[in-house]
Amino acid sequence: MASSIDYVPVNIDMLDDPKVSALLDDLSDGDAAARFAAFGRLVTVLQHVYHNGFYLTYGRFERRKLAKDLDLAPEELDSFLGACVECEIFDARLWGDGVLTSRGIQARYFLVKRKGKASVTLSDEERRYLLDDSAPSRADSREVAPIRADSREVALREEKRRKEKGREEDAHAGAASGLSSSSSLRSLADVPSGGAPLACLAEVADPSASYFDDAGNEHDTPWDALAADFAARTRGQPIGPFAAQVAALCPGDCPRDLGHVEACARLLRRAVARYDPTKGSLFPLARKIIEDERGDPR
Repeated sequence: MASSIDYVPVNIDMLDDPKVSALLDDLSDGDAAARFAAFGRLVTVLQHVYHNGFYLTYGRFERRKLAKDLDLAPEELDSFLGACVECEIFDARLWGDGVLTSRGIQARYFLVKRKGKASVTLSDEERRYLLDDSAPSRADSREVAPIRADSREVALREEKRRKEKGREEDAHAGAASGLSSSSSLRSLADVPSGGAPLACLAEVADPSASYFDDAGNEHDTPWDALAADFAARTRGQPIGPFAAQVAALCPGDCPRDLGHVEACARLLRRAVARYDPTKGSLFPLARKIIEDERGDPR
């Protein structure tokens, strides 16, 4: 049976998530106090979900308790949750069955369980609420086994060796094809250093962490999470030209360490989340966000 968790990773750019932003806009009508009240209520709902596990069954007693905690009438709570579903924060199909969950909720829940090395045994009913690949629904066994730390370390070392070997092979093959090849890239993990714009976002990553895109899917590098968000937001446009424009802002003495890479990725994902595809190029918005945050490019 799925159990509650004591903590959950929260994206520091949660307010910039286009779905969350749309919800707050719809519920606030331009009033700042109403906007923050709606955000607080959303966080409270998520706390209730995680306290139960990776989903919450919205029965009459849960409805009474949640309405009380949110200081809403039950009918107002129904309207609030309906707005959340309209903004795709919760899965619409399962909401029709009286269940609150999403791919992002499930991805974060099972990530915490794996990091805590805790096994989770799911009943047949609970498995009905799993969404695609956001949870271990592909496992043949009924028990979701924890990832052993030693096995994970071995796997990470093997993956690192594989990537290094791939970079060497690409280098010998003359991989410095520049922007023309990067325009169609979805992952830069196998590109040698300097072989493509913003390759540092794929080469530098915390092996003990996961990087989530806005849909809640888990990735190994900041680049892959950024590329997934970019593809979804731009409806599949090639990311190469945008990467080249941003790379031109990078200072020559950038240390390319984990802190700088993750900070840069957060700024770029914030730009992607705010981007309106009907208003031309994404780059001017990204440049403004970078300069406002840092005082100068990067």
